[in-house]
Amino acid sequence: MKKIALTVAFCMLSVPCLRAQDEITLSYGCVSVPCFAYTFASTFATVLTFGLIEPENFHSTGVVSAGYWHNFSPRFSVGGSLAYENFRMNFNQYAGKDENGQTIRELSGWDRISFTSLMPGIRYRWVNREHFGMFTRANAGGIWYHNREIDVQADEDHRETHPAGDDFGFAFQLSLIGIEMGKGHWRCMAEIGWGMEGFATAGVKYIL
Repeated sequence: MKKIALTVAFCMLSVPCLRAQDEITLSYGCVSVPCFAYTFASTFATVLTFGLIEPENFHSTGVVSAGYWHNFSPRFSVGGSLAYENFRMNFNQYAGKDENGQTIRELSGWDRISFTSLMPGIRYRWVNREHFGMFTRANAGGIWYHNREIDVQADEDHRETHPAGDDFGFAFQLSLIGIEMGKGHWRCMAEIGWGMEGFATAGVKYIL
């Protein structure tokens, strides 16, 4: 009887210790919602101007994210993530045709936009093994974006930068499938989802 009581007491003390584990994550993602939306809108602008303005050379840094999670149970966690992305796109303007009838386009400027998102979230592990886990997470919060429009003058001797303004909006990330593998305090992880952190993300996490 005493052995049973000691065993129960040990289990009750062990569970809070397991639930108190905290995690720090660092990941990199691609094809975020802002990236997709901006590319689509810029391409649509070409159609509306009948090809007079044509965006090209789109470049994105990808999304760098850092997160913190507190495990309330072996399966349920609450935390959040901070994500950053920066990209730019050149805009070429129709400038006539050359002697061979080929279209001439000149660089008229480019947009440079940065996005910073802060999103609290919840996570549920539906597979939780010692060296392997699978999970789903959902984050929602706010996004701050800063836009600069840089115009190249006709004589191309100098450039003018026009801040296009700052704004705030709604941010989210829904990762339907997440996989983590590793041992000890370190694990590698990968996720497939949709939101501010990207369609596909990969990174590492450290269990405190």
